[in-house]
Parts: sequence; C-alpha cells; structure tokens
Amino acid sequence: IPSNGKWIPQAMSVKYLAKAKTALRAVSNGQEIDWDTTGEKTVPVEVFDEDGQLVFTAEITMNVKLS
Repeated sequence: IPSNGKWIPQAMSVKYLAKAKTALRAVSNGQEIDWDTTGEKTVPVEVFDEDGQLVFTAEITMNVKLS
C-alpha cells in the first residue's frame, strides 16, 4: 500500500489446508495489484508452518483510498 494510502478491510475468504502445529509465517505479495488507483483490491495471503508447509490461504478484500 503506498505511503499516501489508507485501507479498510471489507471481506476475507479463507481456506484451511492443514493443521498447524508450529509457529506460523504469513506472506503476501501485492506486486500484481494496481496500487495507483483507489477502490477495492483483493490481496492474497499464504500462511506457512515452520516446515514450509502451506497450511492456510486467504484473500482479503480491502477498500483503498489515496490522498
């Protein structure tokens, strides 16, 4: 999100893929998102356990406003 941007989460869809038994690490890559415009953006998130197994995915829809 650009430094002049504000965002409000609107929705989230999740998929639980495996039971997590360790600490977790969340990763989100927004390179494919057009951050130069305002409006709804859907941001992908992946959550991995300490063994590198993908245990959870999500798509977070947010409303982005630029000042």
